[in-house]
Amino acid sequence: MSVAPLVDPPLVPPPAPPPDPAGEAKRMAAAMGWKLVAWFLSILPNVWTFSWLLALHLAWFAVMGCVYGFLVAKGLMNENDDLAALLHKAIPSLSFLGGYLETRKLAVAHVLAGVMLLAVTFVWEVIIHRLDDEKPPTITRMIVFTVGPILLVAEAICFWIGIRNAGTFGGGSALIATVLTVICACVTILFAAFVNSQRRKES
Repeated sequence: MSVAPLVDPPLVPPPAPPPDPAGEAKRMAAAMGWKLVAWFLSILPNVWTFSWLLALHLAWFAVMGCVYGFLVAKGLMNENDDLAALLHKAIPSLSFLGGYLETRKLAVAHVLAGVMLLAVTFVWEVIIHRLDDEKPPTITRMIVFTVGPILLVAEAICFWIGIRNAGTFGGGSALIATVLTVICACVTILFAAFVNSQRRKES
């Protein structure tokens, strides 16, 4: 009489542990955190470049703002009485500026001088960028090279008038005003060229 071989009973896997919502949420949060860290590290060079160029522009506007705000604006106010009007009196919506010691003496000429500084810096940067662009001519480039020089000439005339009537650097000498206008234009061109070269290196 044969005996049937002993057969081990089939292994039954242990029951799966109940899901842990808190642990799953922690794992998802950790994975998301690592993804955010990797994304931040990937854009860090661009952030650094943007921050550096932003700081460079802020320094530029701070230095040149003194020239435009104290000299050019003063000359424009001496040239035209309308430009010497105080902002809080000339524009009703800006009447609150009269309540502060730091802003109550701001005139229309100061705003015009600030707009001139922003415009000439932006236009030169765009023109130099387009000059370095090797792409075929486009409508945008045609507009830049048509409107840009007009704005630059208008700004140079206002700058010359402001310097000449500011009562400093020779007391209204046309020659000194011309020399300072040329120097300021050259410095602006050099700044725009430097900014453009840094952007090309980082791109």
